[in-house]
Amino acid sequence: MSQSVLMASPVEVRGDLGDPKVPALEIRTLLTVKHIRGEDTRSIQKVHNRKITDAFVAAIVDAMVAATNGDAVLIEFNDFQWHQSGTNSTAESAAHTILTAAVESRVEGTKGEGATANVYKTVATVTYTGTATLQEHAVFNKETGGVMLDRTVFAAVSVVAADKVEFTYEVTFVSGS
Repeated sequence: MSQSVLMASPVEVRGDLGDPKVPALEIRTLLTVKHIRGEDTRSIQKVHNRKITDAFVAAIVDAMVAATNGDAVLIEFNDFQWHQSGTNSTAESAAHTILTAAVESRVEGTKGEGATANVYKTVATVTYTGTATLQEHAVFNKETGGVMLDRTVFAAVSVVAADKVEFTYEVTFVSGS
């Protein structure tokens, strides 16, 4: 199931501003879910192009509007590396702002460029303290509260105490599309 989030550019001047058929920026996402028990990798899932949230799109605009380096908006925009998982399988919505059935605290991931300079990548490994059936993941810009970048629902992963799941989240910004 491949779908892309298309955003019209505010600088489009050809008379087609807002026309979803003429995107100025395309965003693609990929979540890789790697379930680890002991030394064994039990499963790997790749989930493409789910839901970038309305709150994240607003944060992009706010960051672009902020005029000075060191502005709180830019600092918060620079911190989308907090991963959280949960057990809710409700379909994704751009209006979501939290995971309604979160398990474990958010974990700070590493962040950097992906395979190319237009890919943002963050990776975190969560170690579980109990039994859960994971079905959702999100990336935030703060350890608590903050803005949810994306929520992704995936096929159930059943974990027990001491299991680990490595979440790799990538967002690709395609210019000139």
